[in-house]
Amino acid sequence: MSKTTKAVLFTLLGVVLGLAAGSVCNNFVQAKQSVADTSMWNFEKTEAEAVTGSAFTYYAYPSKDNQKAWIYKIDFNSSENAEHLDIPEKINGKTVTRLGWKYDPNDPDVDMGYKNIFGYETDRGHGCYGSGVMVNLIGKVSIPNTVTYLERDTFSEMTMLKEIDIPDSIDTLPYEVLCGCRSLVKVTLPRSLKSISSAAFDECYSLSDVTIDPSCKKYGTKDSCIIEKKNNALFLCYADGKKYNIPKGIKILRSGAFDICRAETVHIPASVTMIEESAFSLHYNQYTSVRYVKNVTVDKKNKVYAKDGQTIYNKKDGSLSISIFKGKKVHRMSNKVKKLTADQNYVIGDSQGLDTDYSMEKLYVSKNLKTVEKDGWGELPDFTLKFYFTSLKPPKILVKKTDRCTLLPDYMYIYVPKKANKAYIKLYKKYDYYNDSIEEWQWHTYKKQPK
Repeated sequence: MSKTTKAVLFTLLGVVLGLAAGSVCNNFVQAKQSVADTSMWNFEKTEAEAVTGSAFTYYAYPSKDNQKAWIYKIDFNSSENAEHLDIPEKINGKTVTRLGWKYDPNDPDVDMGYKNIFGYETDRGHGCYGSGVMVNLIGKVSIPNTVTYLERDTFSEMTMLKEIDIPDSIDTLPYEVLCGCRSLVKVTLPRSLKSISSAAFDECYSLSDVTIDPSCKKYGTKDSCIIEKKNNALFLCYADGKKYNIPKGIKILRSGAFDICRAETVHIPASVTMIEESAFSLHYNQYTSVRYVKNVTVDKKNKVYAKDGQTIYNKKDGSLSISIFKGKKVHRMSNKVKKLTADQNYVIGDSQGLDTDYSMEKLYVSKNLKTVEKDGWGELPDFTLKFYFTSLKPPKILVKKTDRCTLLPDYMYIYVPKKANKAYIKLYKKYDYYNDSIEEWQWHTYKKQPK
């Protein structure tokens, strides 16, 4: 196997392991939320009812007092009248209060992810996209106001769903509850809404019409985005077109805020004082041709953030905020960057980024980089073949050797200034990276920084 081939394989392995670790962590946290408050249900017994004139049969767990029903699965009787899923208020005389697949840690299927309400697995990491021919007939979902709780993934991967109305009885939209509903255009949200998962609308690339009751205390809408009223935070942007100007007055860009934004350029106003980790995230989707954000600009009057070349950085502490990748040749981190933290964002400026094989040929680190905090390297090493340190003094790694994170870039070609070779080797040996995850054939020096 050639050295180049090994480097590519190491890079791709790092991506896979990173995604898998994130998936395990997310599943654990969301599982804990999903199993909350289940003591009132009788899981020893299940009931079914086919609604007259409907294409659907509903399967439910009864409550122990036989007054309530939890619909955990919906089957199809036929394709007739399947365009509108109108969930009933009662099943066998019991009031429907909960919807979605029941999480069971002992279920052998749990290793392959969760299921939506139709019983389809929804673990994208294992190629389970939760959809089926019959599910794709449904264009509208109506939920009765007796329902107070939705499980995660309940309506995920309903690829032809165009409209859904969430009743006032529901105050939480859980993890990936509508993920993968790529045709979803219209959503009506209630005044009771208190919490929305940042992944609730993942891959809802057609979303353009969101209505929130004006009396809702937590959320509102403005200029194609959902905002948090109290914090002036942009929670989710669903804008389209050439350019999107974030509304003036917005102070915070939440994690996942631009996951489904289709505007090619996003402009950050002077009012923004915080950009959370993954507000702009490196998403790829090999199954769609959806446009993604390709560029980000910053108002020159912004007191916290500024743009220099391919980098948006924090002017107050010199930390890297957004890396903008254009092409697949070279990315240069601005020399304004002094610190790397976990609060990083990534924007890919060309369509070639929409696949799992995205890799930069060369990445040049800021010559003024002083410190790297835990998870400070972010995803930068995961899609880089040649990593260039440019400072004569290696950065300080403010991480314990025992911490589970990437302490130094590895599994790629490393280039360091020849005058600082000993200092960088000493750093890599300190953390047991040299001749381990970085072998001698991957280590290089240079006198003059290549273009």
